[in-house]
Amino acid sequence: MLFYCRKIFPIPFLRDWPFKVCSLCFFVLNLKVAMSAMIMVSRIFFLLGLLFSNSQATTSPVILYPGEGEVIEGIVEIRGSVPGENFASAKLSFAYAGENAEDWFLIANIDAPTQEEILGVWDTTTITDGTYQIRLRVREISGEKKDVIVTGIQVANYSRSDSTANDMVTTVTEAPPTQVALQSSVPSPTSLPANPATITATDLRHTALTGLLIGIGLVVLVVLWSLFNHR
Repeated sequence: MLFYCRKIFPIPFLRDWPFKVCSLCFFVLNLKVAMSAMIMVSRIFFLLGLLFSNSQATTSPVILYPGEGEVIEGIVEIRGSVPGENFASAKLSFAYAGENAEDWFLIANIDAPTQEEILGVWDTTTITDGTYQIRLRVREISGEKKDVIVTGIQVANYSRSDSTANDMVTTVTEAPPTQVALQSSVPSPTSLPANPATITATDLRHTALTGLLIGIGLVVLVVLWSLFNHR
């Protein structure tokens, strides 16, 4: 093709012009193909990152609430996750802090895997105030046991009530004789701990950035290959 162009266009500038146009078109075409490949690779890595995060989140049992150091009272819903892989049975128990590890009292039996749901209901009004620990034990089909223990849980059914009553009496005593101010103590809601199965915005940005860098590398390789072959 270059030979015929030189025959048709005797002037050097016009003679090389079709060749330059073809080279530019070929470069643009390769660039489009490389961009499409980069987008495809980015999407693949993004999906792989999501699958990897989900697989990590479902391979281990976890107790989401209450967390370590939580102050609880009354009837408490214990929330968490039990993975379904090789699941045979599970049970939720509690024990006094510092006691023998074998002295565990049953809260609930768990018959099926669950994700971020209620594992059991713990009635703390039947026990004395103090520091406790709860344990989630999962038994697999192979017989292996996996334990998750949360320590430092403060049960304050009666001690908190006594403290509230003392605050009310103090408030009434310090008030003027013509005014009686009643102060009710309302416990503030306790924030739940962070969910390890949650995929944060940082994870999504990291996955997208990795795919973008790989795609850019592919674009550079395709362009270099095109220029080398052209020469």
